[in-house]
Amino acid sequence: MTRAVILAAGRGSRLAAASSVVGLTPEQVAIAELGLKPLMPLGSCRLIDHSLATLAQIGVREVVVVLGPHSSALREHLEESTAETSLLAIEFATQATPRGTADALLAAEPLVGAEPFLMINGDNLYAAVALAELAAAKRPALLALDRARVLADGRSNLTSEKISRFARIERDAQGFLAGIVEKPAPEVYAELVARATATGEPYLAAVNAFRFESEIFAACRAVEPSPRGELELPSAVEDLIARGTSFQVIVSSEPFLDLTDRADVPDLEARLAAQ
Repeated sequence: MTRAVILAAGRGSRLAAASSVVGLTPEQVAIAELGLKPLMPLGSCRLIDHSLATLAQIGVREVVVVLGPHSSALREHLEESTAETSLLAIEFATQATPRGTADALLAAEPLVGAEPFLMINGDNLYAAVALAELAAAKRPALLALDRARVLADGRSNLTSEKISRFARIERDAQGFLAGIVEKPAPEVYAELVARATATGEPYLAAVNAFRFESEIFAACRAVEPSPRGELELPSAVEDLIARGTSFQVIVSSEPFLDLTDRADVPDLEARLAAQ
C-alpha cells in the first residue's frame, strides 16, 4: 500500500472558538483562530507533519491532501516541506464547498486512480502499527478503537466523553462491518457501554481511517444528503455493504491522539515530546 488520502478540508470550528486555555504560544493561538487543525504546531512540527511521517514509516509514498478553499497556509507549509524531503510525493485536491466527507473524498478521485489506498483524518494522529495493519488488509477495511482497552491503556488522549462523540462500529456475525452509527445520545451511549462491560463484547468507536478500493468513489457519488445536508462517507460505506462488499474491522488499542479544541494542544504536545 503506497498511496494515501488525508482529509484536511474541515473548518475546525471548536478549535477556532474563543477559549480561556492558557499555555499556548502566540503561533498556536493564531492557528487555532484560523481553525486549521492540521497546521497546529506541536513541538518542532505541525500536526500534519506527524501524520506524514507515520505514513512514510509504513511504506506510503504518494499522498493526496484534500484542502478547503481557506487552507492556503496549510498548502504553503506542505509545499515547503515537500521541497525539503523526498520521502513523500504530495498532491493537492480542493473541496470547494464544505459538503461532507464523501464529497471531500470525491475531490481526490482524479489523483488517486484505480489502486487501493488508505484514507485518514488530518486532525488525528494514528499509531504506525495500527495503520500498517490496516494497509496490510486484503480487502476494504476500517480501523476501530476498543473503548475499554484504549481508556485502560492511557497512551491516547481520549476520555469516555470524547469517545461518546465518535461514530460507533457495528459488526455482523462473521465479524465484518455491519454499519457505522452516528454518535449516540448520552443516555444511549451509557447504556451501550454498560452492556459492553456486562457482556465482554467491545464497544467499538470509528476514527475515520479506511483501506478503500476505487469502488468507493461511485458509492460517494450516489450518496443522498444527510438530515444536516451533508454527503456523509459512512453512507457510502453502508451502500457498498448493501451491494455485497465486506469490510474487515481492524480493532486497535494503539495510541490515538485527537485534536478537537484548544485544551487538547498542551496535552498533545507533551505526549508527542515523551515519545
